[in-house]
Amino acid sequence: MIQNVNKFTIAGLLLSESVINMIRKDIRRLCPSIKIEVTEIEKILINEVFKRDVIEGEEAEKAVQKLKKLNRKTHKKAALDIANIKNNPNEAKPDISNAV
Repeated sequence: MIQNVNKFTIAGLLLSESVINMIRKDIRRLCPSIKIEVTEIEKILINEVFKRDVIEGEEAEKAVQKLKKLNRKTHKKAALDIANIKNNPNEAKPDISNAV
């Protein structure tokens, strides 16, 4: 497991859509007058923050592919959970019959 957590994996995580959106939200919270787009944040990370070797090459691509696969599994599970709740709404309600 430890070999999977390396600079390539961390760079891939930091360049993921969810993290970039979180960065954008925090920038807007810090300075509401700044209008920054996701693509601008991505360019800054790639061109000014990261070293080239963590975003280019075979190892970087492998890390990105692993993260994409993980995201697909996570989204698929979440979609199944939502579908189960919609199909069985009574099972999704908490049991409060013994509440004080």
